[in-house]
Amino acid sequence: MLSVFLLTINSLRFALPIVTLFGTAPTFFTFWFLLRSITFVFPPHIYRRCDDHLYSIYQRLVLFFFQNWVHVKVKMSGIINALFGHHKDKDDKKHNEKTETTTTSTITTATNPIPDSSSNSSIVHTAISEDVHVQSVVSTETNSNVNIKNSKKITDLMNKLGTTHNQIDEYSKKRTAEISEAVSNAVEKVVADTAAQQQKLLTDAKERSNTIEDEYKQHLQERLAQLDTEKAVLLAELERSLNERQEAILTKAKQDIDIIQNTANEKKMAIFKEAQARANQQIDQITEKVAELVAEDAQRRLQSTTQTIITTKSIATGENHTPSPSVSSHTATNTSRTSESH
Repeated sequence: MLSVFLLTINSLRFALPIVTLFGTAPTFFTFWFLLRSITFVFPPHIYRRCDDHLYSIYQRLVLFFFQNWVHVKVKMSGIINALFGHHKDKDDKKHNEKTETTTTSTITTATNPIPDSSSNSSIVHTAISEDVHVQSVVSTETNSNVNIKNSKKITDLMNKLGTTHNQIDEYSKKRTAEISEAVSNAVEKVVADTAAQQQKLLTDAKERSNTIEDEYKQHLQERLAQLDTEKAVLLAELERSLNERQEAILTKAKQDIDIIQNTANEKKMAIFKEAQARANQQIDQITEKVAELVAEDAQRRLQSTTQTIITTKSIATGENHTPSPSVSSHTATNTSRTSESH
């Protein structure tokens, strides 16, 4: 697209002098402003390239404009007269008719003036650009009454003809200044509108960003609350499962401890019974020995009565969920012996 645009600009280098020659100054400057405005949409490096091409075109136009200054002035004079000079031409014509009438009446007695001559001409210019059709009609009406003896009138006409170029120059400068001011105002307006649009765009983007940020925060909070709820449910289930498993472990441990305790108690009871049997056996032996000793002593002494009571009590207890058996043994030995001695 850039290549096509640059090719178009290069082709306009040769087309614009023709447009300038057959067009008006406002058309030229308007067309020039449009070309400069189009390049604003491109990036800076592309804009510089386009600006170089446009500056080259401008140099060619200025050179062509000065080379064809006379033709351009005549053409612009006709266009200016066609656009703005109707009333002025009528006033000048009336003034010239009064002057000519006065001069003719003054000099009639001296010489015979040359008959009046008048001519009318009109030129039609047509320009077509896409769907725009512009047609300009330039009409020129000339009414001359020349008197050879009236040198003052000829001098006035020559002076007026000499000031025509100055008038055209002043008008061109005035219109150029007006167009430049209008272009400057238009550019300033475009820049201001662009800045306002950019500021509005930034404001809208900031507002939209804040809205998105708020929505994101709200969704995030809702999601966090949902996650917290799900986490609490999962943790509650985990805690309940752990409690159940812990209770099962403790129950099994309690059962194992009970089994071990019962086994230990059974072993202790067996040992205690064995120890008790041994103790009873030893007690019986001791009792028998004591009885023998007593009998022997009774034989040596006088008649006496001896009573020996031996009591043995053994209790074995074990802490368990089932009551432990207790064993008690009572052994009583009564010995009564009566002996008489003389």
